[in-house]
Amino acid sequence: MYEWSTHDDITSQESIAGLVIVRNGQQVFRDIVAQYLQRIIWGKDGYPLMLQLPLYRQARILADPARAFGQPIFAQSATKVADVLQRFGAGDALTSIADDYGLSFAEVEDVVRVASSRAS
Repeated sequence: MYEWSTHDDITSQESIAGLVIVRNGQQVFRDIVAQYLQRIIWGKDGYPLMLQLPLYRQARILADPARAFGQPIFAQSATKVADVLQRFGAGDALTSIADDYGLSFAEVEDVVRVASSRAS
C-alpha cells in the first residue's frame, strides 16, 4: 500500500505565502489554496499520489490514478462511487448497498446526496 501524507511542509507554505497582489501586497486565495493543498495526498518522493474530493461530508472519496483508472473511489474499500450510484439507480436500498460494499449508511447517503444535487 502507499505511504502517504498531506503536504504540510515548509515548501508548500512558502508557495502559498507567495500568492500576493504586487501593487499593494494583499494576499489573494491564500486560505483557499491552503485548504485545497490539504486534499492532495503526497508520496514519499514529493509527487502527488491522489486527491481527496471536496464535495463529500461523510464519505472520504479519492481520485487515485493507480486504482479504478482514476475514477472516484471510497478510501477504505476502494469501491467505485459509480458502482454505488448504479445500484442506487437500480432501486437498491441504501442499507443493502452499504452492507454489500462494507460502507456506512452515512457514506452511501452522502454520495447519493452529492450525485443528486449535481443532477438537478
